[in-house]
Amino acid sequence: MPTRNILLSYVALLVLTLTALYPFIGPGFGLDSDAWRVALAARQMAETGSYVSSRAPGYPLHEIICAGLLALSPGALCLWSLLCGAGCVLLFYSILRHEKLGAAFLLALAFASVPAFTIACTEALDYTTACLLLL
Repeated sequence: MPTRNILLSYVALLVLTLTALYPFIGPGFGLDSDAWRVALAARQMAETGSYVSSRAPGYPLHEIICAGLLALSPGALCLWSLLCGAGCVLLFYSILRHEKLGAAFLLALAFASVPAFTIACTEALDYTTACLLLL
């Protein structure tokens, strides 16, 4: 049953990624001041109903998504980044499998553990959203 093994590998990769990164989501929006600017812009957009850029040149898709998520919970912004990061890892694994590269699972885990990527997964910034859309 190769399809069952493939499905199990996707689930294992998702669980490993989420379990490794979720403890690093703190009570705020991250240590980067830009993450707090995104949250402030999201709050202003939710209150006024008009678009507000968090920083030049502006990242409208991410900021509009964050405005909707901020109504749920402040932690939802960082959780969105984490879920987009997990999606990036799964898509990267899928690309590696499609290209028939050996050790695709380990390469995807290595991608998930790159320090810059793990930090981006725990902050309310647009990096993982952009990476997900690029993949």
